[in-house]
Amino acid sequence: MLRKHLTDLWCVFALVSLLTACVVPDEGQRHPFGMNVAGEDGAEVSWEGYADGYRPSVTETIRLVITNHTDQPWDGRLCVQLLEPRPSNIVMPLAEQEFDLEPGNGFSQDVRIEMPASLAPGIYGLALVVYKPSGPVVNVIPVQVGTDEQEPFHGEWPTEAALEACPAPQTADVEPTPTASTEPQAQVTYTEVEVIGAGLQVEVPDSWQQLSTGWAWSPVGEGLPQIGVAWRDLQPPEEPEAALLPSPSQVLASEPIDLSWGSGRRVTLEVYAPGAEDSDSQAPVQSVQTHVLIVVQEGASRRAYDLVAAAGSLEELTAIEPIFQHLLDTARLAH
Repeated sequence: MLRKHLTDLWCVFALVSLLTACVVPDEGQRHPFGMNVAGEDGAEVSWEGYADGYRPSVTETIRLVITNHTDQPWDGRLCVQLLEPRPSNIVMPLAEQEFDLEPGNGFSQDVRIEMPASLAPGIYGLALVVYKPSGPVVNVIPVQVGTDEQEPFHGEWPTEAALEACPAPQTADVEPTPTASTEPQAQVTYTEVEVIGAGLQVEVPDSWQQLSTGWAWSPVGEGLPQIGVAWRDLQPPEEPEAALLPSPSQVLASEPIDLSWGSGRRVTLEVYAPGAEDSDSQAPVQSVQTHVLIVVQEGASRRAYDLVAAAGSLEELTAIEPIFQHLLDTARLAH
């Protein structure tokens, strides 16, 4: 089911707020966090809590506000979890609840969570999983357990494990409606293409058209969705992420990947339209993209390859995943 892999589009605005009715020991000043998550579908979620001061077996309270601004009923589920950083996939459930909201309705509540008794000091991810009408979303806040001062967190969280630990409500188990941009994998035939100048060969769908702007292909001419290849010869100390990933953007997921001819990272991100410099509001999402970045070292030279899939939404990106995976599976160096 495709819903399992959706992580929705997040417009996240940081705000400073205080948590009410929080049960904690006397531990001095704590640092609050607040996240207001407004999806394009009109389903809004905000939550507040603390980023530090957590202790084993202590009961905490987080504040949740959920509002249905969509034009359809929202039969959802929320889960609050504690995650260990990758490479661990450990998920510790803290709270779970189903809810039903008619259009225009909402609720706010304090959710009490008890920290596990065996929790060791360190950095964890406080995760909120919410099943929205358009699919599940995962938001993770790094939190400090223990009294040590919190260091900046630069790792990754096992968001797929978080989704698996929070099953979809029965009413959300609906297959997505096919769109004109999707092609059943059994009906797709492919042609091998040599990407001139890149020294790379890939297979692309016969029915997809090559864009006029470069080595990219789409089933709808110059629009989205599309798959493609880019590359760049890196100059020290240049790194592939800075050289090839679009900006402004926000990373949704990042993980290692191994292809037959090289290793690198697979990064999924939201790409935003350029925002007004004098505006504090979030720029609109222009596309959602997955980039597979592979660096090949030949002597003293380093060439970065970017195999990319782009779509107008995460649903559309998921729909073309079999075609993008075929591109990855068939990509090989031409020499």
